Amino acid sequence: MSQDTQQAAEPAVIGTWQAVRWLWTNTGTHRNLLVQGFTLKIVESLVAAVPLVVLIMALDTLGSDSRPSTRQITIWTMVMLVSMLVRYGVAYFANIGCWIGSYRIMGDLRMQLLSHVRQLPMGYLTGHRTGDMTATLTQDMTMIQMLPSMAVPALIGAVVLPIAVSISLFFIEWRMALAMLITLPLAIGAYSVIQGRMQKLAIVRQNAQADATSQIVEYVQGIAVIRAYGQTGSGLKRFRDAMEQFRKVDESLVTRLSGLMVLFSSMIEVGVALMLVLGTYLLFAGEITPIVLLIFLIVSMRAFAPLHELATFGEISRMAEASLTRVNDLMEQPTLPEPETDTVPMSFGIEFRNVSFAYTNDQQEHIPVLRNVSFNASPQSITALVGPSGSGKTTITSLIARFWDVDQGAVRIGDQDVRELKLEALYDSISMVFQDVYLFNDTISNNIAYGRPDATEFDIHEAARQSRCHDFIMALPDGYDTMVGEGGATLSGGERQRISIARAILKDAPIILLDEATASVDPINEHLIQEAIDALVSDKTLVIIAHRLTTIQNADQILVLNEGRITERGTHNELLASDGIYTRFWNERKREGSWSITGTTAPVI
Repeated sequence: MSQDTQQAAEPAVIGTWQAVRWLWTNTGTHRNLLVQGFTLKIVESLVAAVPLVVLIMALDTLGSDSRPSTRQITIWTMVMLVSMLVRYGVAYFANIGCWIGSYRIMGDLRMQLLSHVRQLPMGYLTGHRTGDMTATLTQDMTMIQMLPSMAVPALIGAVVLPIAVSISLFFIEWRMALAMLITLPLAIGAYSVIQGRMQKLAIVRQNAQADATSQIVEYVQGIAVIRAYGQTGSGLKRFRDAMEQFRKVDESLVTRLSGLMVLFSSMIEVGVALMLVLGTYLLFAGEITPIVLLIFLIVSMRAFAPLHELATFGEISRMAEASLTRVNDLMEQPTLPEPETDTVPMSFGIEFRNVSFAYTNDQQEHIPVLRNVSFNASPQSITALVGPSGSGKTTITSLIARFWDVDQGAVRIGDQDVRELKLEALYDSISMVFQDVYLFNDTISNNIAYGRPDATEFDIHEAARQSRCHDFIMALPDGYDTMVGEGGATLSGGERQRISIARAILKDAPIILLDEATASVDPINEHLIQEAIDALVSDKTLVIIAHRLTTIQNADQILVLNEGRITERGTHNELLASDGIYTRFWNERKREGSWSITGTTAPVI
């Protein structure tokens, strides 16, 4: 079976401390920025306590029989002003460290993730929706970024200031300070319950959001088909259903946690109420002055306000942990194994040795595609693959390119098993031109040079001339600098094909894998594309998936596949003489030499 297409088990949920450890180990060269940001955030919170300490001193002085001197008032004022200025300065550099550090870390992580995705088996990529991958690389990354930039700073601010002020209050009246803090363990317990429930709901929420994103991407990508078949309402319904599910999850998150959040806040306020009750008793008992009670009332309201920000920290951290769980699940997907040593094939013939391969569908059912396939394609020869849909033609080219690994047997290039080659060396040896051409949203010049970024302008133009696309490029308003749109949307199918062939010509790889590009184009483009292909395959090892048998009559060997096996092999004339499946295909193509509409017969090209 094809192990790379199997569905992974449910990803392990990442908790707060696991997220912190992961963050710490993946900060790389930007760790100093985060350390700077977090350290300065602690300093900022301590400096924020200075005006409260000054207020305590001022009120304590006013509570005594002596009046504060002008010098004392001046000092208090200066200390408060300086602390405010210092706090703003420290806060600025703290935010610089936290935000820029998180931006750089996420930038590196995105590159790591894309590099990892590049090495994943195609079975994993084709088995996951584009929108889900998009959500992981965008929304999930943005949510993770909020952990070091917002959640951790919020936690520091919510904890450091109350601790600093509480220590000061213990020196004034320890009994009232203790009464104020006595309910904190209960509040922490309620907070832990909140976080536990939010952690479970956060995963559901992020998955629902990813599903909604997938529906958006699918709707936009398929808008032409949706319009052509009059299913605009149906397409929107699927998106509405996904958004409705997302809304329900969000509402569930709010309704289930609102009561607990109120309980958490109430526990904090209960401590203040207990302090007020005890303070009133001590005041009437003559054990404290009214000023002391006033100090506790004013300071407690200011100092404990940041604790309510723990709710913000909790929500962000749970969402970030859920996103990190999804990202971590992707990062843990096994890549195609590569050898440690870098080797290069001595020659560029292709050999299949008793190759068997099966796909695995969503129901974990193994669907055999190739069964004990063996053949040799000599260097600088043409091997054509012929057969009905589903016979395994495309799978053979995919296994040569190592999009998947075989289940049994071996695929060899020259004297090397493709599994013994580093992916970079393998792909340097192969150019691929398939019917479903993809061009990047870039200039024509950059698309042609994609496989060889160091190519000169002369090289690019020469490749375009050989692929018969130079003339139509020069006719465009911006010539080679023309932007082609996403996927090459501004060009015709034939034009995209010729640019993809120019890209392959410029790369000049010794092996060409070609899904015959002339199968569904007009006669003019067919002629031009065929000329481009002739320029491309000169002195190359060519494996071509043939749709029009007339284009492969001169192939060195033709392999006829049926139900995953090679049932016939030979040259065009040899296969016609054998009177087998190939002969039947050939005769059917001849009978399709004309078509008729209302009695009018015209030749089919």
